Amino acid sequence: MSDITGITNLNSSSAGDTSLTGIKAAVTNLNTDKQEKGSGTTGNLAAFGASNVLADTGKVAPAGAIVGTSDTQTLTNKTLTSPTVNTPTITSPSTSGTDSGTETLQNKTILDSANTIKIGGLPVTGSGIASGQVLGSNGSNIVPVTVATPKFGGTGTDGALSITSGTTTIDCANAAVVTKNYTSISITGTGVLAFSNPHTNGTIVILKSQGAVTLTSSGAPMINMSGMGAAGGTGNTNIAGNPGSVPNGTFYTSAMVGGAGGAQAGSSGAAGVAPFSSTVNMGKYGNVLIVGAGGGGGGGDAGGGHAGQTGGRGGGGLILECNGAFNFTTSSGISIAGAAGANGSTGSGAGGGGGAGFVYILYTSLTANSGTITVSGGTGGTAGTNNSVAGSGGASQINNGTIGGNYNGAGTGVGGAGGVGWSSVSINNEFI
Repeated sequence: MSDITGITNLNSSSAGDTSLTGIKAAVTNLNTDKQEKGSGTTGNLAAFGASNVLADTGKVAPAGAIVGTSDTQTLTNKTLTSPTVNTPTITSPSTSGTDSGTETLQNKTILDSANTIKIGGLPVTGSGIASGQVLGSNGSNIVPVTVATPKFGGTGTDGALSITSGTTTIDCANAAVVTKNYTSISITGTGVLAFSNPHTNGTIVILKSQGAVTLTSSGAPMINMSGMGAAGGTGNTNIAGNPGSVPNGTFYTSAMVGGAGGAQAGSSGAAGVAPFSSTVNMGKYGNVLIVGAGGGGGGGDAGGGHAGQTGGRGGGGLILECNGAFNFTTSSGISIAGAAGANGSTGSGAGGGGGAGFVYILYTSLTANSGTITVSGGTGGTAGTNNSVAGSGGASQINNGTIGGNYNGAGTGVGGAGGVGWSSVSINNEFI
């Protein structure tokens, strides 16, 4: 309006924008382009309506910036109802409240110590899970617990044992206990597993298999632990023979004795004595497992210069763990028999037989158990002559040996027999 009010000297000779013609044209343009104001509320947004007249929209102007569809802007304190967000990047999110629905969480880390996760109503606690640990309950909380390393079936570090023909021999290197850890054991066809170089007091062999054990070989015995027990006594010249060796046992000091040697002349030595009348607490293997005792050596004849004969070794001990399917079908397929005493001769007393050992087999599942196990004590040697005296038989864990004979012109002089051993094949209910 200042342009109009500023015109003070308008006359007929005026020209240009300040002439009457120019002012008329300007007023005409103003009427054409006018923006008429309607009624409205203070603070509301206005919008152009019909004939370019401004009208109150009824919307209050926001205190912050207006959000544009193509502008890059930071939004705060916004609530989105059922939005569709394509390929978002979310930085430092936070959530609150509860969700009763089912959610799948991936790559989530809960950092706030005030947060609580519950499993079965028990809160999860602890500073982290170490290698070899899992979550478990202590009755009040879910905490990291160390998982016991499985022992039954072994570690498999010796690989798979597979014998289809011939004899595979394990050297026991004079050890009292020998352990083998296989992934599986398979002795089929005509294959045989044998052992050598037992400890003087006998060897216990532990065969562990993580998987199946298949014993179907026609070789009999296909697992041969006979004569792997305590050594027999040696014979002596003109004096009594030596007794058989005391056998090894697991976690137990054996009360067993080997068969006594034959005397120089006269009565025979005492037979080996078993410490038990039956197997003891076999459900916890290792408590009382004893190999066979050796047989006694024979005595030489008095003044004749002849040495007595050697007693037979006892049978060894065999523990077999099968953490898979056990399949045993061969008759006389396993032997832990005592060895026979040496035969007597002129002026030389016979050796006593060794006591038998034991077999203890545990399996996870059973395919077949129709095979048989030889648990006989060793026979005494045949009689000598000329007042020679035979050695007595060694005991097994549960059976005594027998007394050796005295050849005095009327006696038989036969060596005493070793005690009969024992075997057990059953499902594993004790070990993991």
